Amino acid sequence: DSGAAVLVDGFISTVAAGIAVALAPSCRKNLFLATQSAERGYFHAAAALGPYLPRDECSDLQHEQPFLDIGLRLGEGTGAILAFSQLRAAAAIAADMWSLQRAIELV
Repeated sequence: DSGAAVLVDGFISTVAAGIAVALAPSCRKNLFLATQSAERGYFHAAAALGPYLPRDECSDLQHEQPFLDIGLRLGEGTGAILAFSQLRAAAAIAADMWSLQRAIELV
């Protein structure tokens, strides 16, 4: 368990992620849905992954929403590439953003 984030892109990857979670439930915390698939079974596969957060922290959440829902049907991981840039930007903001108090102290 390296703690690395894994972007799950589309239906087939979501099914594979479900198998991984069944074999090693602790890996679920590292899985992030990159894109929503138009495949009929996608929502069932995503819901089967279970929630990202422990049940008591997200009692009304069926499963988290993917980063993107833009109708991609390319199947080459394109959605993961697009979602990665969003994830990287969010991590940079979270790591580097000053609090209001810090900004006031510097003025």
